[in-house]
Amino acid sequence: MKKIRLSFCIFICIILTACSINTHTKKNSIKGLEKKLAFINYSAGYSFGNSKTAKIIMVEYSSYECIDCRNLHKNIDSLLKKYINNGTLLYIYKPVNHPKFPNDKKINRYFAPKSLDDIQNIFDKFDYYSKKPYPTLKSVLNLSDKTVLNYDFVDKTISKELLVGNITGTPTMYINGTKYDKVFTKQEFQRILDSLIN
Repeated sequence: MKKIRLSFCIFICIILTACSINTHTKKNSIKGLEKKLAFINYSAGYSFGNSKTAKIIMVEYSSYECIDCRNLHKNIDSLLKKYINNGTLLYIYKPVNHPKFPNDKKINRYFAPKSLDDIQNIFDKFDYYSKKPYPTLKSVLNLSDKTVLNYDFVDKTISKELLVGNITGTPTMYINGTKYDKVFTKQEFQRILDSLIN
């Protein structure tokens, strides 16, 4: 009987140790990612995806007036949706008030995307509002006069991140801690995501 109890205790200890090792490894990998992105506040911006299942965290700094940002989203929008929907990707969109584009501040103040489609819909209208007077922009994008909730906090936080992260242009992305500042083709983006999953 003592042997059975001892064997059972050893078995339980092995199971608990294995569980704690897995948990510890998982926590360490998340901590490692956070360490690389220590200057980024994940709550300042718009998040899409499941943080519990995601293997990839992508943070994008983008401007609604930036043609490269528009082109990037045209190329990768379907892949963002695919990987978010299958639970692999957590995507955090950070709209920048780019000093080169005064309309950014107005768009970001009065527009909060609730889905990836909202972001893509704005970029689809790019040619009709970009660098146009505010009344035209307001009409094309159907902006309200109500300031987005937490706008000042998000704006200040993103501005600080741009400074600390030495982010000087849009689009700039961090994918699992690696910085990219280019317009991916669909194929390039697919290869990066697949390399992080496999």
